[in-house]
Amino acid sequence: MSIKGSMLSVVLIFVVAMIWNGLFHMVIIADQNEMIASIRRPDMSEKMLLSLFITIGMAILFVVSYNKWRRSGTLVESLIHGMFFSVLAGVLVNANQYFVYPIPGMLAVLWFLGGLFEFSLYSITVWLVQRYGKLAS
Repeated sequence: MSIKGSMLSVVLIFVVAMIWNGLFHMVIIADQNEMIASIRRPDMSEKMLLSLFITIGMAILFVVSYNKWRRSGTLVESLIHGMFFSVLAGVLVNANQYFVYPIPGMLAVLWFLGGLFEFSLYSITVWLVQRYGKLAS
């Protein structure tokens, strides 16, 4: 994928991440997330900029790994990459948080499933940029 395609992918993944995470955490599993309100950071609003940088970093890592992973450029290959990335992130983040913090196991499972869907969206986004970016050039 070209540099322009990679940069476009990062930007689009960032947008997808903002929309999906807002919808997922504030609407779909809002009640479950409320169960951990007592252990949430009291200064969350002060950390929003850091959260945005982390999301941009995740988008960059996803696109870099996609570019290294890609062989044939098919949608199935892209989705397999997204599944691998989501399982890796799920084990590193969700499972670790379950072990470290007193959160319900079902919440960790919901976070993991949300991650599977989220990284599938990333996969489709990158695949579309890679596929249709070639046609536009």
